[in-house]
Amino acid sequence: MRIPLPSIPLGSVAGTPTALHFSVLLLVLVVAAEAEFTGQQAVLFGLAVLASLVMHLLIHLALSRWAELPEPPRGIALMPFGEVGMARWRPSGADTSTGSLLVPPLENSVSLTKGAMAILAPSGVHLATAAAIWCFAIEPYAGPPIPFAYNQMMHLFVIQASLGLINLLPLEPLDMGRLFRFLSQQRAPTGALSPLSLIRSGQLITLGIGLLSLWLGPFSLFFLCLMILSASMQIVMEETALLAAAGMSAREVMRPAQRVDSFTHGVTISAALRIAQSSFQDVFPVILQGRIIGLVDRRTLLSAAAHADKQEQLVAELASPPAQIVNLETPVSEVLAGGSPDGAAVVVSTENTFEGIILPEHLSDVLIVGAIRKEEPPEDPPEMPY
Repeated sequence: MRIPLPSIPLGSVAGTPTALHFSVLLLVLVVAAEAEFTGQQAVLFGLAVLASLVMHLLIHLALSRWAELPEPPRGIALMPFGEVGMARWRPSGADTSTGSLLVPPLENSVSLTKGAMAILAPSGVHLATAAAIWCFAIEPYAGPPIPFAYNQMMHLFVIQASLGLINLLPLEPLDMGRLFRFLSQQRAPTGALSPLSLIRSGQLITLGIGLLSLWLGPFSLFFLCLMILSASMQIVMEETALLAAAGMSAREVMRPAQRVDSFTHGVTISAALRIAQSSFQDVFPVILQGRIIGLVDRRTLLSAAAHADKQEQLVAELASPPAQIVNLETPVSEVLAGGSPDGAAVVVSTENTFEGIILPEHLSDVLIVGAIRKEEPPEDPPEMPY
């Protein structure tokens, strides 16, 4: 799943690249305006939100590795309801006759109990923390009406309770929605996910909560519901696009070589990084005499450029062979079934020259643009003078 920009890089958290999505800052500002926080209170509230999200992430990462669940390969972004993978695990194919996405089977060592615990544990921790704050810091308090410490405890209680309860909605990318996908993947004998009816139901519930909060308040809950719906709609759009693209050929969905930011064999790492910083791509082909010799991703470039002694090395030294090379007429269903780890498939001609690249996150854009072009009425031919 792509994360809308801008996001603020936070570095590596437990070995996973992490960024803070801008919506977290917007939510803090909305809540601060509603509660009429002073500057100090707003800063403390923002730090409490960030600490809670990082705690959510760390629990997920630790238990996912314990349960041997797959992790997003490119990292994660912290959002107001938890975290979202910057590159979701990819389906292994699509069954256009049944309208379902085929998912790769998990290892036998992944049990239902361990998987469910890894997915739902953060919500349980948030609710337990909220209960502890209420029982030991809020309920027994008998001092002045709203002292500073009491007020901060109440805000922390609201943050923990909100994160725990919201993630129990049956909607991806929330934790309960992830659990239903995990159970569907484990239970379905063919490995096929059922249609997205469950996500639709969760969207209706979230929309109802959002409209109720818009009527009764607080407005911050309405804003949070909008963010959840936005992330959920993106998941639906991308999976629907993958399914619709399964019947097309690589020629129809690839990004042509002329529109791909690529590096020639003799480009240095420092020069390549300057190109990458102005590009929206995450993966870059390295070309030699019209033929592709490898791919290099943005993270590898950044890591190499951090070392002064490597900046003048050739970018070709960082390139790794493409995990998947297809021709122009290869069906997209076969491309998806290839299971490339980075999600990129290189398209070459019969002469083995580089023709383009397929990135799953761009399939939805291709289909949307294609649908718009089909709906555009054809231009009237110019009138010919007699």
